[in-house]
Amino acid sequence: MASTDVAVFDLDGTLVRGDSLRQFNKWLLRRGRVRHVISFLTSPIFNALMAMRPTHMAGHTMQLWFATFGLSEDGLTTAAEEFAALHAGPDSGNLMSATLNRLSKHLDDGDTVIVATGTLRPLAEALCRQIGLTGVHVLASTLRKRVGGHVPDQHCFAETKVDRLRDAGFSLPIAYAYSDSPSDIPLLRAARHGVVVDPDPRHIRRIQQATGHTCEVLWNQASNP
Repeated sequence: MASTDVAVFDLDGTLVRGDSLRQFNKWLLRRGRVRHVISFLTSPIFNALMAMRPTHMAGHTMQLWFATFGLSEDGLTTAAEEFAALHAGPDSGNLMSATLNRLSKHLDDGDTVIVATGTLRPLAEALCRQIGLTGVHVLASTLRKRVGGHVPDQHCFAETKVDRLRDAGFSLPIAYAYSDSPSDIPLLRAARHGVVVDPDPRHIRRIQQATGHTCEVLWNQASNP
């Protein structure tokens, strides 16, 4: 699609700290008394489902539906903007400066920059706007309405990130891929130069072995080398 180098960045744990979708869902559930009660009663179920790989997606889907019940598309977009200001604002402490500097350099060099994330498109776009990421493409999970709430439609997670890149017209291999998560091993493998961001010690060996020990490690934490 593009003659320039393509650099793909994960969002959560790579450009901004934390699991933005899970925190967004919890934030929505706390906004009203009824939602708060639902959150209190159902959080053990959601947490148990999301902790197990076979039911991970089902747990996220159920939590999202409860959190967004009664919200229109415009209402969801507005809520995403409000949350993004809290989660990724200048005083949030969640911005990952070393990775954001890399992203800025790619833009300065004329590279095509893509943020590919499993979080929802309205939330991903709101977070990118809040961070000030202009001139980037956003690939994210899409939504559909179901019985008064919203549920995921097309996922952009793990191997489906690579599928979404192909669907958007980007040729493989890409030049650069940045991620903190083992779920993005397919994306890192699809890049000529993979970068693992602030890796968890439990995951770094698995990622390096799966990618042939070729990934660079990029630290945002001052305490790390």
